[in-house]
Amino acid sequence: MSKTKMLNQKDKLDMIREHFYYEVFMLIGIRNYLVDYFTGRNQLFVIHQNIIINSILLHSRNLLEFFYYPKDKNNNYARAKDFVSNWDKVVIKKIASLIELEKRTSNECLHLTYNRIAGVEHRKWDLISTSNDLLILVKLFLDNLPKEYFDGRLTQLHNNLKSIGERKKFEKFIIGINEKGKEIKFTCDESKLANLFGANPNAPNFLTRIFFKKEVLDKYYGKPSKYSIKDGYLLYTREDGVNEWGIPMDNNAEECVVVYLGDLGKLPNEEQKHWKLHNITNGMASAVSFVRDYQAEFCSPTEPALFFKERFEIFNGSWKKKFGWDLFKPLNKEDEHHIKTLRIPNDEQKEFDEIVLSLNKIIIDSLNVEEMKKNLNFDESDKSISILQKYLEQKHKINVPQMIEFLRDLQNLRSSGIAHRKGDNYKKAYKKFDKGSLSKSFEDILIKSIMMLNTIENGVLKDEK
Repeated sequence: MSKTKMLNQKDKLDMIREHFYYEVFMLIGIRNYLVDYFTGRNQLFVIHQNIIINSILLHSRNLLEFFYYPKDKNNNYARAKDFVSNWDKVVIKKIASLIELEKRTSNECLHLTYNRIAGVEHRKWDLISTSNDLLILVKLFLDNLPKEYFDGRLTQLHNNLKSIGERKKFEKFIIGINEKGKEIKFTCDESKLANLFGANPNAPNFLTRIFFKKEVLDKYYGKPSKYSIKDGYLLYTREDGVNEWGIPMDNNAEECVVVYLGDLGKLPNEEQKHWKLHNITNGMASAVSFVRDYQAEFCSPTEPALFFKERFEIFNGSWKKKFGWDLFKPLNKEDEHHIKTLRIPNDEQKEFDEIVLSLNKIIIDSLNVEEMKKNLNFDESDKSISILQKYLEQKHKINVPQMIEFLRDLQNLRSSGIAHRKGDNYKKAYKKFDKGSLSKSFEDILIKSIMMLNTIENGVLKDEK
């Protein structure tokens, strides 16, 4: 007979902050992975399917015992009542989905019983809905947990679960045009969409592509302290640093932004309404999206601004690894919005000027002049671009006049049109980049910026290997 363990406050703090948190963290993580699997975004081998399903069953069962089993007399097993004294009065009655989960997990997963059902039975486990039911219990428990048990991770978890169980509103989006030329719309509610495993067979699939004007992202570019627009993803972060929501997207498409219908349902309703305002009837997804989503392969972005950001980050990492210092110094926190909001502008002069200023800040103003000057022959009047030119020539024996000319032209475009009133000097400066429109001109500037990185990489980094 086992001895009764005497629980102290440290035991209970360790249990709730470490082990309880781990069970819920794993439940949510695997649940999200299953969503991608059942909608076809993740292609898994059968062995991986079974590992993931067994894993979510294990963590679900542990939480069920925590919430519903009676208090352990020997204090070996943690129970919700150890932390919430009136839990028996607070907890909701065990619903059918949780009863089935408990029974089948015992019969078909934890024990080798004759009650197991033969065949590919995992498809009949509605684990996504069941895990949502279990997360309602997690929220209820955290709602009643005394404040003394909360640390940073539990607080963030509680905040993330605030809307769980609430009735969410879903907008309808254009999924096509009927034979009479009228728009066909359908809800983005995941529970009403088809997937690759037979759900709602007469409904549109979760992975139905929905198209939007590029301007749909302007709202998020305008508030870089709250929103991060990455290659293939939009993320909202609250003031307390918690990532509240995010959505996968294809922002590599040339003329539009593409999102899967089911993913739109992950947005808060007010955000769904914003996207709905920019919904268009048709468009074309990028080749990048096809390679990533359907071939499950890594693929660099093709949209010039996204590709520049990727190349710039890789280049900086390679340079620092090789030399121990940054060629382009990291932006100060107050200037980080320049890289976050860098994009192909529309044909508005104001936006073009802002983006030209940002690119100058990122590459020209950020040149690490202090490091390049070490043991370098230069004139006191030399500025950053001249220092770079002499550094490359003297230290690495490479002469790149076209690249240096591009940097001087870019700097002149900024100084003649943004720092001062526009006049003939600006017209001359812009003419060197003119491709017929402001957006096309900046696209060409970005391509030349990428070529600049490639030139330095090929001449310096590869030479140093």
